[in-house]
Amino acid sequence: MALLRPGSYWRTVGELGTLGLSFVLALAIGTVAGLWLDERFGTSPWGLLVGFALGFAAAVLNVYRITTRALAASASSTDAAAADAARDRERRTGRG
Repeated sequence: MALLRPGSYWRTVGELGTLGLSFVLALAIGTVAGLWLDERFGTSPWGLLVGFALGFAAAVLNVYRITTRALAASASSTDAAAADAARDRERRTGRG
């Protein structure tokens, strides 16, 4: 029997699944841009170092943004589920 999950669960899984790709792409783009600057202006290795550092900073910022958004979505769906459970309990006990 398949376990059915709410749509918000799968949305969170999808967002968190993009973390690795997002991290690697930010690093790659920063590094390639730095190498290009070194090639263009003859500033080796400074362009590479600065590009890598900026790519790393962008990667960490992406991870922070994605996890914050995913945790907020997960908390709101958990809060909604808790409220539904409380309403169901009140109906069963006759207090609602």
